Amino acid sequence: MPRGIPSIHSNRTPSEPYQGEKVLGHISTDKLEADEEGTSTTWTREDGTVITLVEPPPPWEVGDATGLAPSDARRFIECPPNWRLFWINPKSLNSWGWRDWQAVLASDHRIKVRVPTMISPEGYIRRGDTNGDILCWMWQGHYESKRKQHEAETRSQATDAMNKQQQLAEEFKRGKYGPNVALDGYKHPTHTNADGRTMRDA
Repeated sequence: MPRGIPSIHSNRTPSEPYQGEKVLGHISTDKLEADEEGTSTTWTREDGTVITLVEPPPPWEVGDATGLAPSDARRFIECPPNWRLFWINPKSLNSWGWRDWQAVLASDHRIKVRVPTMISPEGYIRRGDTNGDILCWMWQGHYESKRKQHEAETRSQATDAMNKQQQLAEEFKRGKYGPNVALDGYKHPTHTNADGRTMRDA
């Protein structure tokens, strides 16, 4: 019974080709190095035809010249520049409604869908599956107006809360809640009011 590790053509010298080996072409090693234009590979067939294939570089090495976030809808559609785009979750839609947003429809002549597979059966632009977020739009001017209105309402609510605290302190001083009840102090957490656009990771 034979022992040891079997080997194929163990008696062949390095310069000796395998039996049945056939030279199909030659790949130049300097063509295998990738550059900004990708990897180019060339070989020659038996009939003398030169075949050249160019493999583009990976997208993570090329970089993104658009400057858009991965979830930015403008990667997937072309639309007027004064449109404000927003992905709305169907659950939020059921709870709060459209809130002045309008669905982006694939049939709208003002847009061009770059990724046709994102078109849902009802004509919406969705990310994910058929129950994914729906792409909506609003005029940029309307969006700015709503944001200012929201900021004004937030400031008004903060002012009302501070006024109520001050009123409560005055009522304690006048003994409205009894002679033995006193208020040590109060402080409104105004430091919690912040603009999210100015927040950055440390």
